[in-house]
Amino acid sequence: MSNGDRQPRQRLTLQRGGEEMLLTPVGDRFTTRLTVPGALDALRSRLQPIAVRPVARGQLVEWQVAAANLEARLALARQQDTVQFASRVYQPVASPRTWIYLTDQITVQFAPTLGRGRRQAIATPYGLAETQSLQGIPNTFVYRVTQQATENPVKIANHLIAYAEVLTAEPNIVVDTALLYRPKDDLYRQQ
Repeated sequence: MSNGDRQPRQRLTLQRGGEEMLLTPVGDRFTTRLTVPGALDALRSRLQPIAVRPVARGQLVEWQVAAANLEARLALARQQDTVQFASRVYQPVASPRTWIYLTDQITVQFAPTLGRGRRQAIATPYGLAETQSLQGIPNTFVYRVTQQATENPVKIANHLIAYAEVLTAEPNIVVDTALLYRPKDDLYRQQ
């Protein structure tokens, strides 16, 4: 396949603190949240990944697979009873070496006068279940993306923000970080 035959990569807009960040999917990785940690070995034998590693302090599992098999392996993972949530890994267009992992939560702030019934009417069609209110921010709630959701949290948040009654809708994300190098020189702290 030549470069001219390739499909363009899908770009998503991540809303964070009123700012927008364009994301593209990482071509060979996805994550899962398992219902029980003991399910990892059985899932590994079904998915046959190149590599597996915990991310988000072990709350998510990152799966590296051949890029040509990504969609099939992701679909297979989503079919498993032991997988609570599965999503692609993303990278900001402006910072492609940064990886962003989606969690199964979206924080939504509604207009101050919006009642519970209308909140449910907005959230339920997207497969969202209200889990808690956010203290200190009026009419703001954390929603869990359920197995009934047909899209990932970024896409759902983009749909929600289109409602006039929704002030903000942000998927909760994890950004992979690494410890910085610290020289072993005893005088380092004095510099």
